Amino acid sequence: MSINTKKEVFLKVRISHEEKTSIQYKADECGLNLSDFLRQTTLGYRLRNNSQQKEILRNVARLASNLNQVARHVNTYKDNLNKLQLLICLLEMETETKGIRECI
Repeated sequence: MSINTKKEVFLKVRISHEEKTSIQYKADECGLNLSDFLRQTTLGYRLRNNSQQKEILRNVARLASNLNQVARHVNTYKDNLNKLQLLICLLEMETETKGIRECI
């Protein structure tokens, strides 16, 4: 089922004021209106719009880029490999990995 299909049916649900506040906060955090948020969460769509998840994805992308650069360097300069530089890069990547783990 597509998100963009015509919405023809109205659904009423009774909730407490606290529940509405909590749901509205989560919808705002995802950058969605209340209807879209409820529709997407109840239909099992994975929401990745909040700032924490975006930061995690940025960190993972940065880490993957660094790993790719290290691998390219190792494969290109096998004989003249500066082991100290390689170790520094790997330690930086380890630090980034720990930062990502803390975000999760």
